Amino acid sequence: MPEHLDPTPKLSAALAGRYVLERAVGSGGMARVYLARDLRHSRRVAIKLLAPEVARMLGPDRFSAEILVTANLSHPNILPLFDSGSAEGLFWYVMPYVEGGSLRDRLGEAGMQLPIAEALRIARAIASALDHAHAHGIVHRDIKPENILLREDATYIADFGIALATASAPRSTRPGLAIGTPAYMSPEQIAQGDHIDGRADVYALGCLTYEMLAGRPPFAEWMPLGARFTAIPPRVGAHRATFPEAADDAVGRALAPNADDRFPRATDFAAALEAACSEVIGKMVTPLPHHAWTPVPWKLEQKIGYCHARDGVRIAWATSGSGTPLVKAANWLSHLEFDAPSPIWAHWWRALSERHQLVRYDERASGLSDWEVNDISFDAWVSDLEAVVDAAGLERFGLFGVSKGGAIAIAYAARHPERVTHLLIHGAFVRGRDFRPTSTQDLDRMQLEIDMIRLGWGGRNPAFRQAFTTMFFPEASPDQVAWFNELQRISTSPENAARMMRATRELDARDLAPRVKCPTLIFHSREDARVPFREGELIASLIPHAKFVPLSSKNHLPLEHELAWVELVAEMDRFEKQVG
Repeated sequence: MPEHLDPTPKLSAALAGRYVLERAVGSGGMARVYLARDLRHSRRVAIKLLAPEVARMLGPDRFSAEILVTANLSHPNILPLFDSGSAEGLFWYVMPYVEGGSLRDRLGEAGMQLPIAEALRIARAIASALDHAHAHGIVHRDIKPENILLREDATYIADFGIALATASAPRSTRPGLAIGTPAYMSPEQIAQGDHIDGRADVYALGCLTYEMLAGRPPFAEWMPLGARFTAIPPRVGAHRATFPEAADDAVGRALAPNADDRFPRATDFAAALEAACSEVIGKMVTPLPHHAWTPVPWKLEQKIGYCHARDGVRIAWATSGSGTPLVKAANWLSHLEFDAPSPIWAHWWRALSERHQLVRYDERASGLSDWEVNDISFDAWVSDLEAVVDAAGLERFGLFGVSKGGAIAIAYAARHPERVTHLLIHGAFVRGRDFRPTSTQDLDRMQLEIDMIRLGWGGRNPAFRQAFTTMFFPEASPDQVAWFNELQRISTSPENAARMMRATRELDARDLAPRVKCPTLIFHSREDARVPFREGELIASLIPHAKFVPLSSKNHLPLEHELAWVELVAEMDRFEKQVG
């Protein structure tokens, strides 16, 4: 921007003695935002400077009147106004500075879908704040991801400073000023009608909710604004296969072109969404209260995204940490959100994220990935890994595989040797049970496991799942047992779990293991009751120059308190230092 057009020096002079501008942190058609230091209260604040054309249309009297109205809004999800002022044609107001960023930052690039529970939580907070504002005669008119601020689990609406008071308050704008962002504007806003009420914000909330759930706005950028007077967007289910029909109907009603056909209140929309999604939320994220477990105090900072495998199945993946990339191949049973504070997995995430940019994902038919899938097979699992690696934009990286994830990692390394720097394998196998020496008793046990899954996997009583937990972690604490019991219930459906187990039995990657060219480190617990120790020895014998490290543990994965965990980390560090 030419120096003579930059308002920063003039604003700095107007704020002298009260605030010190640090830097510009954002700008748009309506305003520019600065990070500043409040000298009087020794705190960081955000100062929003209205664009010159907006300032001219409002004028000082109307600006002061609107600020007075909006400053009296008091709601936990509305970002409060600390201060305001005007001088020499500049109009500004002061708000808290929210460290967490905006919903636009959370959504990231196009195609990012939020977990349903998170999207509904954000929508509910916005809806509650909007109803409060509407009750005071204020319509926001510019609900969009950039104006939704997030800090940990808190959600705030910003920019009420230029909202228009309705009903008894006179209109603040001159003819020709359309406040809003085209992608989120209701048809009546586009038409610049004389009567715009809270249902315009309901429409914008519908647009925003659609984007959180579908990973894209409801209307294409190229669509002429005039077409929005009759346009009906594709259903969310077209982009998210497991989205409930009734929830899609609620989104469609919020986006009705005619305001009379929408929900009268924003919270009516949020309530309809929550009711329609209650079953799927219960499946995917809500632990049962009587299966309480204590999350670890360490918090995994991760970013969740979505991609599609070659057959169109949507795969959820996440990144955490920084450094050289390490991709974890999916194992049986995972849930990116529920796994994060896990008393069984958290020490793994911490150790790996401290050393690497860790990329992990939920396999098809489980966790946050699509549950309704046609193909559950070894080839499909390898395809999912290929899709995640491409979505993450990785060229060269390490691979980490646990349990059946070891076979998936081995298959990828054999097929793409130029991309894999090294392999870390733990508790893995390259032949399913159908290819191992078996007795009649073994076959009966395998069938019994599948029957137990079908009968008791999704129920409230964890007795059936407890049998699997004991095989995986015989020395787990009560907290760890409760968590793994819950993981089994919420990570997938009984039918999907049975299909996965059948496909795992049929897995055979023995012909691929000798084709692995990269350095490989293999761990296996000596007394692993789930995957026999001999299966780890078999992998080590098949992969050229692989290093095999037995661990003194009865658990499928070493738990944090075990000496085996300390040994594993030390061996891993030595190995990766040698690999470079």
